[in-house]
Amino acid sequence: MIEAGDFRVSRPSQALERLEAALAQARVVPVRMPADLAEAMTATASRLGRPVGHLVREAVAYYLAAAEAYGAAQAQQAEAPDGPEGGPGGKVR
Repeated sequence: MIEAGDFRVSRPSQALERLEAALAQARVVPVRMPADLAEAMTATASRLGRPVGHLVREAVAYYLAAAEAYGAAQAQQAEAPDGPEGGPGGKVR
């Protein structure tokens, strides 16, 4: 909520409850990467005014969304006929 600039809470205790719930569900994932990639990520995070962890979460979310879209496209392509009916790869009645 803080990273998104969403400060809509009716009372401070509600914000603390949400933070505690989010932290209780969060998992720490150690990551190793080449030094040049880590330096580029640190520089980009600094330029954007975001924590490095934010960039890592965004990159993983982007990758997972792209992988899901790719998988859906592959499944759709597998269901479609390969060619016009009666043509190469098509259905013959």
